[in-house]
Amino acid sequence: MSELPPPTWPYQPSFGLRRIAGVGTALSVMMFIAAGLAALAAFARFNRYSVVQDVMDGKVDSFSSTVADADDMVATFAGMLGFAGIAVFVLLIIWTYKNVANMRDLGYPARGSNGMAIGGFFIPIANIFIPYRYFNDIARYLMSRGYPSARYSKLPLWWWMYIGGVVVSYVLGGTEQLDNPTLQQLSRAEVWGAVGMGMVAISLVFGALTVRNMTNDASA
Repeated sequence: MSELPPPTWPYQPSFGLRRIAGVGTALSVMMFIAAGLAALAAFARFNRYSVVQDVMDGKVDSFSSTVADADDMVATFAGMLGFAGIAVFVLLIIWTYKNVANMRDLGYPARGSNGMAIGGFFIPIANIFIPYRYFNDIARYLMSRGYPSARYSKLPLWWWMYIGGVVVSYVLGGTEQLDNPTLQQLSRAEVWGAVGMGMVAISLVFGALTVRNMTNDASA
């Protein structure tokens, strides 16, 4: 976390602050659900890796129902995770905006505008860094109210493990960019895909715990 100057204002309750308990609870629950789906997606990728190995060893025909079932399992869990990811994305934007707007209304020197707390999620490349900056600001604001930093210590693990997991899963574990991939390439991609989805699953658990702590502290 980069340093910000300490706030010079005493915390005072304020009327008209945005309620975040509901959206924070919904977000943390959806993140736990998405984590479970990511774990199932990791299992599905590993299962398809095993099937590819069986095809390479001649134990299974490449046109058999076993291969089709493995493909269907990957597609099913990837689709479910995609829908859960959309819900997490929308809730995270709302939660971030409400937290940032509240602390700015209370006079905390947050970096960036309230609008960028929403827009920052939609700027390519920058959306890796801008939301994380706001999460850090929220954590600093809560620490200025006396909450221990240990409650938010999983924030870096959440965000950067998630980014890493997405890169590993969809870049190293992707096969769409390969023209006529060999079985060896498919096998290697499935391993990376399983590892990446595992990283996403773990990161979402860290994220759910961090969001829950921040929501409880901001609502207290």
